[in-house]
Amino acid sequence: MHLRRIVSSVAAVLLLTLAVPVSAFAQFVISAGVKGGVNIANVDLKLELAGVTESTKSRAGLVIGGFAAVDKDKVGLVVEGLFSQYGTTLEFTQGADTDKQEIRLNYIVIPVLGRVNLKAAQGVLVHLYVGPQFGFRTSYENKDTLTVDGVTTITTDTDDSDIKTHNIDIAFGGQVDFRMFLVDLRYALGLTNIERNTGPEQPEVKNRTFSIMFGVRLK
Repeated sequence: MHLRRIVSSVAAVLLLTLAVPVSAFAQFVISAGVKGGVNIANVDLKLELAGVTESTKSRAGLVIGGFAAVDKDKVGLVVEGLFSQYGTTLEFTQGADTDKQEIRLNYIVIPVLGRVNLKAAQGVLVHLYVGPQFGFRTSYENKDTLTVDGVTTITTDTDDSDIKTHNIDIAFGGQVDFRMFLVDLRYALGLTNIERNTGPEQPEVKNRTFSIMFGVRLK
């Protein structure tokens, strides 16, 4: 349902664009390029189980893709297509027993970011941006290390039936362009509870991601 809505919205924008006279685009600066870097991903976990304490640790992952931007004077819009690795390490403790889960989530992410453009120096441009990121999960893996009564069992689970296939973040941050090169810093705050099951003993899990990317503007 969410994918159909996004596709419909993109189609509407394309049709509207085709209806605009070509001369109108002379007022805009169009650019495109590639970028890639590192995610420091984690989750916001809400879980209430009597006698159980939980903690989370960040996972480092890859983020890479391309972008296209349209700017006019001091404002603009940038749309990106990124492969992005999310995830976390969850640890649950009850007495002497522990359950450590190393979770890897991979997404195709489409950020749609409005931005403000500020000229800092000759050949240096600063962009401040905010907007939604639409994520579509491509893979899931959970390496589970369970220790009960001193006995440790390690299993790997790729059953993704409990994890939603989509995710929406709100991203905000900034980018600095040094002529054709760029540095991008952003934080993405997950709005979607990616846990499919709901109930008093089910967790609420939302992605949290800090990213640093380097790129080249090709146009």
